[in-house]
Amino acid sequence: MILHTNDPIGRMLRTERGEMRYFSGTSYLALPSHAGFRQLLAEGMERHGNNFGGSRTANLRLAVYEAAEQFWQQHMGAEHAILLSSGFMAGQLAAWWLRQQVHKHPETVVSYAPRTHQALWSGLETRQDGSFGQWLEAMVAKVQREQNRPYMLVCNALDSVKAELYDFSPLADLPEGAQVTLIADDSHGIGITGEAGKGIFSTLQRFAQVQPVVVASLAKACGLAAGLILTNTHYGRLLSHNAFFAGASPCAPACAYAMLHAAPIWEAQRLQLAENVELAAEKLHPFGIFKFTEGYPVFYTDVQGLYEFLLERGILISAFPYPDINGPTVTRVVVHAAHTPADIDFLARAVENFLSQK
Repeated sequence: MILHTNDPIGRMLRTERGEMRYFSGTSYLALPSHAGFRQLLAEGMERHGNNFGGSRTANLRLAVYEAAEQFWQQHMGAEHAILLSSGFMAGQLAAWWLRQQVHKHPETVVSYAPRTHQALWSGLETRQDGSFGQWLEAMVAKVQREQNRPYMLVCNALDSVKAELYDFSPLADLPEGAQVTLIADDSHGIGITGEAGKGIFSTLQRFAQVQPVVVASLAKACGLAAGLILTNTHYGRLLSHNAFFAGASPCAPACAYAMLHAAPIWEAQRLQLAENVELAAEKLHPFGIFKFTEGYPVFYTDVQGLYEFLLERGILISAFPYPDINGPTVTRVVVHAAHTPADIDFLARAVENFLSQK
């Protein structure tokens, strides 16, 4: 069933089925309804307007974009940061660049991990079965056998659908001198996973033989309609000095302004989310029907009928085919920073009632 709302996304939403407790979506830090965060966007709108109608490479440039990119470089410990209008655009810029690299260096080995997000599809992806761990170990072994070829590995930073944080430690076994570029989509991690919510980038930097290119949507945890690429100086220049980047409209300047001032809000919301996830895990784990990873706000289940049961009791969880719109329904409970202990307790009691009737 498709429901509609005109409310900012928060813990409660008004729909045609009445008011619902909302345990879905990807606004993990609950920023669309956060008054302080919305004020930052309003200030950005007042200072810089609602739109920048020009190319980022034009002879007139809005300084707030470069300031925001410098913020991300310092905040994430990256040599280079690039802002775009969306995470999908960031992924497609990386995919375009991948195609260009392969055209220049046809000996390059390109491999996509299973279930890599469509934003990174380049036309060079092939179907991969098995798990992420199996794929990564196989690729490390291949590099060990054929060290004299460049490799472009493409993957998600985690599986947000089934709440699995990926283990990148096999990259430590890459031989010295290996030429490995790893392009990773961290849209569902940045803001909530990794050290202080900084996602996967710092983890990938620890592997001496890997050149990371991390792309992310900031429209999820970070609450901003923008995309981000983090990488080294050399790759950053290649990515941003081309027609693809020049022809793309930037994100709204209000979003760039908010980035410069939102870090304290992000951190406070991240800590609140951690408390909520811990409580939800304590309440939901005993039921034995949810798959989840400690600290991550998604609780996946393949039990049928839960969505309909909860909907009748004023709880809206995630239930729709994804990423294949023609595939099976994926059912998940998503915890947000705005949820109260009473919300989580209400959810747990409803799940308990559902299971008692099976």
